[in-house]
Amino acid sequence: ASMLMDAMQASGWFVVLEREGLQNLLTERKIIRASQKKPPAVVGPNGAPVNVQLPNELPPLQAANLMLEGGIVAYDTNVRSGGEGARYLGIGASQEYRVDQVTINLRAVDVRSGQVLANVMTSKTIYSTSYNAGVFKFVEFKKLLELEAGYTTNEPAQL
Repeated sequence: ASMLMDAMQASGWFVVLEREGLQNLLTERKIIRASQKKPPAVVGPNGAPVNVQLPNELPPLQAANLMLEGGIVAYDTNVRSGGEGARYLGIGASQEYRVDQVTINLRAVDVRSGQVLANVMTSKTIYSTSYNAGVFKFVEFKKLLELEAGYTTNEPAQL
């Protein structure tokens, strides 16, 4: 639905309304309605209205005019991968890489009308690399030496 909304808004032919995050929109509208309700007026001795704040009464919540909706719409793993390595007489090293891609959609929604004001879709590529080295060799008769070492780095996904 997010990708369809993005395409419809980009065409300029449609007025796109928020329905995917409808519950959040309705909750925000309830907050607006609650803040618009006025407490019953208390009349003072001279007949003028008096604003009385009870000690345990909470002030109304501040309403938002704009709401941000959206999230991850695609996560493609192993889009591209590969590596290289060499081993000679049981001693060797290798390097591997992997590429993932995450796509997010973010919409700015007018709380009063439910209209999607702006719609942004973007992708980020995440790179991972792995380096390994090892030895697998007989050092004497019936004595086997086996060593492995390596490390992996993953690019942070939240950048």
